[in-house]
Amino acid sequence: MAPMRKPAQASDDPWKNTLSIDSYARKHQLTPREVRHLLSTRQLPFVQLRGQIRVPTALIAELAAAVPTGPS
Repeated sequence: MAPMRKPAQASDDPWKNTLSIDSYARKHQLTPREVRHLLSTRQLPFVQLRGQIRVPTALIAELAAAVPTGPS
């Protein structure tokens, strides 16, 4: 008889509130190369999850709020 395994623990999905480089580029009409440049010059914050570079959506909202829109 095969040993019984415990079911996987329910945990928060770490990918849920992040975008990949390609997703961020499509959403903001940039090329992936331009996004990587923003990441390398630290103009865009990022996190690394399991070896992948991801852009947190909460930080994107903060950046968008800080950027002035239109003439004042």
